[in-house]
Amino acid sequence: MDSIIEMYERFQVPLFLSSITIGTFLFSMKTFIIQTLKKEVYDTEEHRNAVDEINQHYSKKSITYYRGLKNLSNLIFYTIISFLLNSVLNITIGNFPNTLTLTICFLTTIVAWTLLAISLFNVGSSMQRMIDFSESKYNKK
Repeated sequence: MDSIIEMYERFQVPLFLSSITIGTFLFSMKTFIIQTLKKEVYDTEEHRNAVDEINQHYSKKSITYYRGLKNLSNLIFYTIISFLLNSVLNITIGNFPNTLTLTICFLTTIVAWTLLAISLFNVGSSMQRMIDFSESKYNKK
């Protein structure tokens, strides 16, 4: 156990710094990402037609027009919160290394990085849709 505590003490500051950096970066980029996707994907005729088509086929459970954007916004928000919480935990309870505090700090780190991976995947697929919609507009000209 002492070797794990020594290892954590070496990584405590880098974990704190990386968490606070990623959390604040995502916080500053969230509005830009959401506004860009709204304008370039969700406000297009192609998206409107896709939502209408889905709602026609599944009349029992209709989807809302901006549901995907709202879900992505919430996912990015939870990712930001998890990184900021991780940084706070690493700099506070991380200073009292024992089995419980190390477990909490490592679990919040894993959760934060997992949410980041999911967020990046979702933003990437949304950006791909944005490029596809832009390309289809260009090809129609």
